[in-house]
Amino acid sequence: MQKETILTQQGLDELKAKIAYLSTARRQEVADELRWVIDGAEELLGVERAGRYLRKFYPWYADTLGLSKAARQTLVTAPTTAHARQALDALTSAATAQIAA
Repeated sequence: MQKETILTQQGLDELKAKIAYLSTARRQEVADELRWVIDGAEELLGVERAGRYLRKFYPWYADTLGLSKAARQTLVTAPTTAHARQALDALTSAATAQIAA
């Protein structure tokens, strides 16, 4: 049996605002954090070693960004930090363009 949920206009507006925040501002914050992590890892470990080390973290960031399976694949399988940055830039610019449309 399905339970009926009654939602006021104010509740609906709050939900829409939260969804908008999570799909834009929060997503950008997570992407910026990943860029910062990549920069720090390269500085501390060197570019080649950082690329190998960060592969362990990309799945968590992909989940947090809410990426589809196909979009997630480009980030998770990035062979270098440069490729990861390119994938991240493409994903965030595509999301921004999609929201603006």
